[in-house]
Amino acid sequence: MNRRPLAGLLTRRGLLAIAAGGFGSGVATRQILGTLMPPPVAPAMGIPMAGHVMPMEEEPLPHNVHLSAVQMEPPLPLPKPAPAADAPMARGPDPLIWAPSVPPPVTAAAPTPAPQPVVKSAAGPASVPAAPIGQAAWLRNARPFVDTGSTPAVAIVIDDLGLAAEYTRRTIALDSAVTLALMTYASNLDDWSSAVRAARHEILVHVPMQPINGKIDPGPNALTVGLSDAEILSRLRWGLGRLEGYIGINNHMGSRFTQDRPGMTVVMGEVKQRGLLFLDSVTIGRTVGAATAEAMHVPSAERNVFLDDEATVAGVARQLAVVEQVARKHGTAIAIGHPHPATLEVLAQWLPRAESHGIAVVPLTSVVRRQAMG
Repeated sequence: MNRRPLAGLLTRRGLLAIAAGGFGSGVATRQILGTLMPPPVAPAMGIPMAGHVMPMEEEPLPHNVHLSAVQMEPPLPLPKPAPAADAPMARGPDPLIWAPSVPPPVTAAAPTPAPQPVVKSAAGPASVPAAPIGQAAWLRNARPFVDTGSTPAVAIVIDDLGLAAEYTRRTIALDSAVTLALMTYASNLDDWSSAVRAARHEILVHVPMQPINGKIDPGPNALTVGLSDAEILSRLRWGLGRLEGYIGINNHMGSRFTQDRPGMTVVMGEVKQRGLLFLDSVTIGRTVGAATAEAMHVPSAERNVFLDDEATVAGVARQLAVVEQVARKHGTAIAIGHPHPATLEVLAQWLPRAESHGIAVVPLTSVVRRQAMG
């Protein structure tokens, strides 16, 4: 039984904040999961880096999720170990067919920039004005708001970036509407974040958090249950201080830590202070991440679909069909993928065709703001 309430509902506080013309106070939103499929639970995949190889994470599954056999992706053509394919999720409809081929927190107030413009989409003229940026970093670093009108809006997030250079570069080359999540412990993060910003992608900080499986190493400076509040903040601030220009954070792994409300409360306090948003990767159905963010009035959303639990062209295409179906049903959808060869290949072909499918691919902040506007 899914005990989580339907999302997309605004609190009175949220409506008042929007009416006041700004998001700086932190309007929290919850991503609509709907009834198309049970809340998807999938392991978080890791790309190996020098000196640190992460196995895939195994997560408990919610009720009524049917699993098919795992199809493993052939090893990557890199001198490093290949990333393992994640365990598969419940499958959607038949896919469309493609031919494969620690610094302290920021406390100084920044000057208030001019309001962001509204971007008109191919679906027609914008009808809802963008909110003023104010002091919120997630809006200050956001791409211009894209109002898609009645066209379903999809945000695509690719995380685990910065660890494998070739595949990070290939991901940056995707359409600029795709949001990129850089791993906190990747090397050369200044260079990577500069390249991502130059390519006009929005940036998330991909924060490692404790999985349920104690044999899995989530990476350096991971947030774990049992740490003191001071240590959680120290590790989080270390990651946040390694790059700049980001809109918020999302969790890497975290099936254990994201169930811990005290720990997530500490995280949300820092996220709120910095004016950021939180994307819950939903690596377990019992996560309290987005709920904690909402209670603390932190802008937030939840992942609907993992794209590459089955890291094959057919598997990714199948999941994109699910993404389209969720977006048509609820108006928005958020999908998370990883820099697998198959994922990048299918996205490179699907992104230019999304408009012909009646789907608008937009930056993550546009989906968050659309949900907040109802």
